[in-house]
Amino acid sequence: MKTSRHVFEAEKIIIHEGYSPYDQTYFNDIALVRLKRDVLVTLGPEVMPICLPFGKYFPDHTWKGVVAGWGKEFFLYKCPFIVCIPGKEKSSCTTGPWGPKPFTRCMFPFRWGIYSFKGCAMMASPTSLDALCSQLRTQKHLTKEFPPINISQIDIEDNRSKLVASCYKMKGKYGWCGTCVRNAKEGEEGYCDPNFRRPNPSEIVNVSKADNWGICDKNCRSMSEDIYSLKEVELSLLPPRKCRHYLKNNNGDKKLNVHVKNEICAAHKILPRIVDRYRVEALASSESSSSKPK
Repeated sequence: MKTSRHVFEAEKIIIHEGYSPYDQTYFNDIALVRLKRDVLVTLGPEVMPICLPFGKYFPDHTWKGVVAGWGKEFFLYKCPFIVCIPGKEKSSCTTGPWGPKPFTRCMFPFRWGIYSFKGCAMMASPTSLDALCSQLRTQKHLTKEFPPINISQIDIEDNRSKLVASCYKMKGKYGWCGTCVRNAKEGEEGYCDPNFRRPNPSEIVNVSKADNWGICDKNCRSMSEDIYSLKEVELSLLPPRKCRHYLKNNNGDKKLNVHVKNEICAAHKILPRIVDRYRVEALASSESSSSKPK
């Protein structure tokens, strides 16, 4: 450890067991360093204390936590198409809160009809081809924002309350993508390798109007950025039981495995998805049922 005036020797260094210098995603790039002697420092924006767990009674269940650091903010894919966002081979590209598969890892390439995409598609989303969604959008004068702000999904039912169509966001700033299928096995449609292996032909997901896609989040942007200023995000700490519950279907991704006895589990809370419902016979008269949460 070196400053402009002093050199401090390390007595012991403990590197995270999951860190690999060859992993371009820079997961687990953290270490504990014990210096040979105490150091008097002036606290400020560049040097701040951090609270380390002191034992099994450390209050890590209901508090708020702050994640801070520097480095790459996101990673992207290569894409030869004009309608796609280009980038790197390995990616943390995921969907946001919009579409039938929110907060899900994108799969590249993916198929939509006769087309194949190797990046987020910048055209109108599959919901734009649904005739009932288009009719509802026109009759309700929702041409500017569809679904309306704060509504994540619109379900259309027939007179027997049977679901006949689901409508989602028409487009997003960063496009839309096909998504991995949760619990799909290797070789099955929608299987995403945790190490970002290119999918086999049988694994490439097929997108439909109301399934296997979502609106790309900002981590799918067109270029990778280095963060040279400290970034912080506040998260809610989760008790072990809730942590295991939320991670039980992580599709075998070892990077999401948390040792709750030794590690702190935290997450960012997302507002619940709100679903608006309409009946088919009400479209002609422009009458709708009340909105209900899903």
